[in-house]
Amino acid sequence: MLLEVLNDPARRRETASLKWTLYPPDVLPLWVADMDFRAPRVILDALRERVEEGVFGYTFESSSLRDVIVERVVQRHGIAVRPEDLIFTPPLVYVLYTMGRVFAGQGKPVLMSTPIYPPFLMSVRNCGAHLVDVPLASTLRDGVLHYEIDFDALEAAITPESKLLMICSPHNPVGRVFTRHELLRLAELAEKHNLVVVSDEIHSDLVFGGHEHIAFASLAPEIAHRTITLNAPSKTFNVPGLQFSYAVITNPVLRQRVTADMERIAGHPNMFGFVAAKAAYQGGQPWLDELLVYLEANRDAFVSYMRENLPQLPV
Repeated sequence: MLLEVLNDPARRRETASLKWTLYPPDVLPLWVADMDFRAPRVILDALRERVEEGVFGYTFESSSLRDVIVERVVQRHGIAVRPEDLIFTPPLVYVLYTMGRVFAGQGKPVLMSTPIYPPFLMSVRNCGAHLVDVPLASTLRDGVLHYEIDFDALEAAITPESKLLMICSPHNPVGRVFTRHELLRLAELAEKHNLVVVSDEIHSDLVFGGHEHIAFASLAPEIAHRTITLNAPSKTFNVPGLQFSYAVITNPVLRQRVTADMERIAGHPNMFGFVAAKAAYQGGQPWLDELLVYLEANRDAFVSYMRENLPQLPV
């Protein structure tokens, strides 16, 4: 068993954990992407080795990190990517802010569908853009809410000023893994209306049995040309505090625009984020395989409990 579960909340509170200290002790904190597992041993060992070097100056990523991520993106997500197509960034939230500034700007529309991860909404407000919200359509099936994209409403909301569509795939918070058919319909709209698509795929490694994550940029070369894919090891390997994410941008024009804005405002990732990312992607898969079994069992137990004991509440 590679997973080491931290069953004592007091231990986490002693580390100034945001998850465990923001609310009173009688609140069970299920509100943030912070799992109560130790990070994979391979990451801990790599970080210890880096600490033992004893020097923490300004740091660039190694070329080998680019190669490791390229291999993962190509093999697991099917995106034809080169090392130079990667931009390494601080937390993904900062990158969302960049997208609004670069591809929309003051008063311009940004398309997205709620409910959605709150920083998407903040990214629009913070750059002075105009949120065009096309809510997901929901239906109740056996006590479980199921959400789908309302394609007719989405197309009706597109105007000649529309330049940017932001999606979350797999979707946070509704838990959807979109099908190829759904993504192809989104791609058709993007092509028809010449939209840049920002696809937050940070949960792409946390997919349960019977489902497959399909990277938006993998649908076709012409779709990849208008897509910015955002990802990180943070949710997958439980290292969000190490402040590392990356963008995959195969279109050199889009990549240059994003790079220029990031260099002006957002800064660079934490050096330990570089170390953890490389270790995670090189050796963390066995830990992740165990994690998915554990999380899926938790999901099933929760849904079963709600159906049996609180059937009046959909989940």
